[in-house]
Amino acid sequence: MIALLDEIFSQAGKDFTIEQASVGFFTTGVVSVSPKGKKYCGLASTLKEGVCSGGLRAGLKLKGENTLNIATELVSGTGPEISLAFACLNSCLPEVNFLEINAQEIIETRGAGKKVAVIGHFPFVTRLYEIASVLKVSELSPKSEKDITAQEMEKFLGEVDVIALTALTLMNGTFEKIISSCRRDSFKVLLGPSAPMHPSLLNYVDCVCGTFVCDPSLLLSDLSEGKSFRLLRGKKAVAIGRIS
Repeated sequence: MIALLDEIFSQAGKDFTIEQASVGFFTTGVVSVSPKGKKYCGLASTLKEGVCSGGLRAGLKLKGENTLNIATELVSGTGPEISLAFACLNSCLPEVNFLEINAQEIIETRGAGKKVAVIGHFPFVTRLYEIASVLKVSELSPKSEKDITAQEMEKFLGEVDVIALTALTLMNGTFEKIISSCRRDSFKVLLGPSAPMHPSLLNYVDCVCGTFVCDPSLLLSDLSEGKSFRLLRGKKAVAIGRIS
């Protein structure tokens, strides 16, 4: 586990217990209860191994278990175990003051007329191609002929003014290498449902754009029906850090 994640894990709530966990096709959700009885819901994108044997380890018990212990146990696992670890972590982080704003708004405002890099695929990429002076997109599993390789992106990062990178980079261990390739004065945004809303990340990026779940029951009901992240109800897009 990278030093950054160690720091975030060390500051998470140690006495939260899991009330409910759901590993959906697109999104994983965990509802945890604090020692004072308050409920929090954490999310993460569901990683898939692409094999029939992939999944959670046999005999894993979740309900009633210590949230942080489960997160620590599973974060070095594979596929959906990592997703569950991040959802657990995100359900027991200290509360922070956030602004209700969509990552797209921040990135479009910052990226207009600039050189922009996007690591991961997001719906706003189409719009960015129209307003950025240069836009290059990279993902481990390319989705477009315009996508460039990770090696090409690494070379491009030294030129960019704005970079938007998926929180999956924390989950797959590529975050620190990507950040080290960026210009120090570039504007960096970490985004996605897996993003921990924790101030330690602001030592590496300018802002973190994630999700606040305001109605866990509604969201987990949608999640269990296989709905994509965008169609999940009961959530808000939020951000911390340098927004404007």
